[in-house]
Amino acid sequence: MALFFISRHTYTEHMNPTLGLLAAFGAFLSWGIGDFAIQRSARAVGSMAALFGITAFGAIVLFPFAAPHLSAVFHSAYLLGLLLLTVLVTLFAAVFEFEALKKGKIAVIEPIMCLELVVTVGISVVLLQEKVTTVQFLLMALIFSGILLTVIRHEPRHWWGWWRKKRRLERGVLLVLLGAFTMGITNVVTGRSSQETDPVTAIWFIHTSLALICLIWFIMNRNTHTVMREIRIHWRPVLAEGVFDNAAWLSYAAAVTYFPISITNALTEGYIVLASVLGIIFNKERVQKHQAMGMVITIISAIVLAAISG
Repeated sequence: MALFFISRHTYTEHMNPTLGLLAAFGAFLSWGIGDFAIQRSARAVGSMAALFGITAFGAIVLFPFAAPHLSAVFHSAYLLGLLLLTVLVTLFAAVFEFEALKKGKIAVIEPIMCLELVVTVGISVVLLQEKVTTVQFLLMALIFSGILLTVIRHEPRHWWGWWRKKRRLERGVLLVLLGAFTMGITNVVTGRSSQETDPVTAIWFIHTSLALICLIWFIMNRNTHTVMREIRIHWRPVLAEGVFDNAAWLSYAAAVTYFPISITNALTEGYIVLASVLGIIFNKERVQKHQAMGMVITIISAIVLAAISG
């Protein structure tokens, strides 16, 4: 499986980096809004239905652009295997992340997703033989410290019993930890798939496969009619997540053809801040002071880690 992570094609250094920067900015903006829309959609129709809304939208809209390139994919065992691996990893990452967003506060969930950068560095060390510096290890330690501050909520009690305050994990934390781990792998394999084929074909194949998996799941559970009815009723958040999440992945896939995956992650990492701010403003989410401090530590450390890991 490690061979799938080692690309036979690298990003295109000689191409205009301005286009890569524009694509990375598009991913940052679309992911921030998209994650906010995903939370709304998952709470309205359920995680699998929300995933189906995104992937079905991509399968339909992108097909005309991907169709001319599909024969090359199906005639290459390497490309087909790489894309199928990406589909499998993305499925687990999406389910974990969607359930976390459904159950928890987006202002808490999003900073924890920074853990995906640590996973990306780990993959680079283990599979690509890259070295991790002392500074990188220190930044990873800061990320974990920030995550711990973010995920633990203090139950209020009288001021004189502050040392006896009850502490509990925020809702959705365990799910997002799993999601962050698998999303770190997803970023790498999606980037590799886009570099080996092209952004549109890679995203179309991934989303079409996921849409078919979701549809089979609905049929097996005999709730296809119910799911489609719920999607029609809550079409606004479903359409919003479909537009913005597909735009985000397409932009990310395009950006990695101009820059290394680690640099692209650094350029797009700000989406976490955007999604968190949207949750605080529109969902009226409240975070405690130590959680806000943890968010800041986690986000800044993750951005710096991504930047120096390029």
